[in-house]
Amino acid sequence: MTTIVRGVGKVRIKGFAKFLSNSPNIDTPMGWNEFTFTGSDSMTSEITGYSVAISNDGNWLVMGAPGNANDDSQNLNRFWGAAYIFNWNGSDWIETQKLTNPLGNINSARYGYSVTINGDGSRIAIGATYDLVFPGGHVFVYDRTISTFSLSGTLTQSSPATSSTFGHAISMSLSGNNIAVAHPITVYLVQFICLSLMEYLGYKKLL
Repeated sequence: MTTIVRGVGKVRIKGFAKFLSNSPNIDTPMGWNEFTFTGSDSMTSEITGYSVAISNDGNWLVMGAPGNANDDSQNLNRFWGAAYIFNWNGSDWIETQKLTNPLGNINSARYGYSVTINGDGSRIAIGATYDLVFPGGHVFVYDRTISTFSLSGTLTQSSPATSSTFGHAISMSLSGNNIAVAHPITVYLVQFICLSLMEYLGYKKLL
């Protein structure tokens, strides 16, 4: 079992082992190991750790930093945003990749405002929910090849409006074939076939 504790500017992760005893199905803490996550280039006021998700197998973690300035102190408070990927190597968590908005540095986009990951860590989605240049916000979906995540699709609201904040919250199924995308008024379910974002079944408005 793994517990994630989110804090301002960092993420801490704690896990415990299963204790085998005469009583079945009992998880007993065996001593906690604490790991602190910060982005490799994180600076003050970037809201690193605002969003976080870990794969079901416990080997991959994605952390959002919607205030990230992409290592440029002159651009703090522009809220371009970023997301950091970490992999468990058997003894420690290693940052493997930093992702930024594929559309470029857009003021107030808050890329990384929401993040989600599937069960085996082969697919992630990242929300840029306050994108003011491209109306309504975006959710970007990435697939992993070995240890590198690459953009495989971009989701937008079917009828975007500047104030819709599409991607305010997102959640992915274990398989990665279903992604629920929300903003404060509506929830959409996006279903994919053949794990291909180019062949999705479409949006289903749930609320």
